Amino acid sequence: MGQQDDGAWITPELLEKVLGSARHAGPHLMISRGDCQYTLDALTRQGWVQEKRGHIVLTAKARARRTNEARVAAN
Repeated sequence: MGQQDDGAWITPELLEKVLGSARHAGPHLMISRGDCQYTLDALTRQGWVQEKRGHIVLTAKARARRTNEARVAAN
């Protein structure tokens, strides 16, 4: 087996793009499985997203960052 990717290549811009693309689905914010699988795997390992009932949803950590970024953009 090869060395596991730590996701260090994920730029703040890419993270913002992926987290910002989440859409509301009931109480969850879901992102598309159409995003690169390597990106989704790295974001899962870093704690930004998780799989829930077959969907990729934002974790509390990601929702907090998304909310904070929205506040900063509004000011």
